[in-house]
Amino acid sequence: MDISAQSDNYTMEENICERHFLDNVSQNSQTKYTVKLLVREQMLNNIGYSRESALKRLRDVSSAIIRLKFNTRRFSTNIYHWDMCA
Repeated sequence: MDISAQSDNYTMEENICERHFLDNVSQNSQTKYTVKLLVREQMLNNIGYSRESALKRLRDVSSAIIRLKFNTRRFSTNIYHWDMCA
């Protein structure tokens, strides 16, 4: 039986899923499966720059955390002063 043949019993969506499965999953001689991960082509072209991108994201997140701590501290101080005045 040809597993790659489209079935007349499948809906269009099921045929698309079946085709996707057949195109992206394989089995080796030790019966282990290999599944291709979905990766955008432009990401593959820029994979050499991933360290720099990760460091930039880390710096951005660190800056956001510092701003959040500063704003939280400022807010707490304002609430304290407001409470003392009431």
